[in-house]
Amino acid sequence: MSEVLDAVLALRDLNERELEATHKYRALQYIKSQV
Repeated sequence: MSEVLDAVLALRDLNERELEATHKYRALQYIKSQV
């Protein structure tokens, strides 16, 4: 049972990082389009 919980937590952490990376990438693209 704890293995499943670990997997879920790891997946959630990965998801948040991916979201953050996507956000930074979009911000970068936005800044580039403004210049």
